[in-house]
Amino acid sequence: METSTVAGHAWMRLAACYFAAAVLLGVYMGASGDIRWYPVHAHIALLGWVSMGLFSWAVSAWPSLSEGRMAKVQFWLYNVSLPVMMLSLAGKIAGITAVEPVLGISSVTTALAVLLFVYGVLTRLGR
Repeated sequence: METSTVAGHAWMRLAACYFAAAVLLGVYMGASGDIRWYPVHAHIALLGWVSMGLFSWAVSAWPSLSEGRMAKVQFWLYNVSLPVMMLSLAGKIAGITAVEPVLGISSVTTALAVLLFVYGVLTRLGR
């Protein structure tokens, strides 16, 4: 199987998991009336489901985006930092101030992973 197909499938499988998590959290918030978790819900939906779905589409449409070390670093950096960011955001909302440095670091590493993807798009499209 081509690298782009493997990468596209991996991104889409993860996106689907985040989609389910966002929906379940939304159902919980609606059923319980506890809407304080909406920032976590929104981030899971947008950075998990939507962004990963777009990554899946992009690496499938443009195989060069899934090639090389940078693509692997971007994949793992994003997929390690995003769940840490979501859990630490939930901790902050729950009043656990000790998670704030973790939230800051994981937010920056998630942003770096996004910037790696953007760099790949800008430099590899059309190759």
